[in-house]
Amino acid sequence: MIDFFEAFEELQISEELRKCYEKVVVENINISRTKKLAFIYCRSGQLLTYKQIKKMEEQLEKQVFARNGFTPKLQVFFENQENYTIKEIIDIYEDSIMDEICDISIVDYHEFCREPFCVKDNKILISYEDNFFTKERSLMILQEYSSSRKEYDMK
Repeated sequence: MIDFFEAFEELQISEELRKCYEKVVVENINISRTKKLAFIYCRSGQLLTYKQIKKMEEQLEKQVFARNGFTPKLQVFFENQENYTIKEIIDIYEDSIMDEICDISIVDYHEFCREPFCVKDNKILISYEDNFFTKERSLMILQEYSSSRKEYDMK
């Protein structure tokens, strides 16, 4: 493991973004030459918002990876997540989850993010119209979130 700014010493970013990544460490970087992606596996002691992750990916692409034609994808594992209940995570991170859904699909965002998420019995409840389209899309979103989260947890 190496501190984030030791791994990317030449990175010139705002002080605000720098503070977000002060306690982030890089565990591994995997390159997919066929997909032209650089997966950067990190650990953080604090939750980073989706926008903070996307801003850093943009800066990494411009300043570090563009010359090689790779697009960086930060995979951030939050070390202290077991100290939070799902309700606390949603209270802190709901806007970020909605931002991520919006980036994936504006249609899904408008369908699934109309109302705030609810937490009941340690499960996240999302309200949506009951029809074939939303049932299929909700299953796809669940699978996407489940697989992307498990992918990193297993490393």
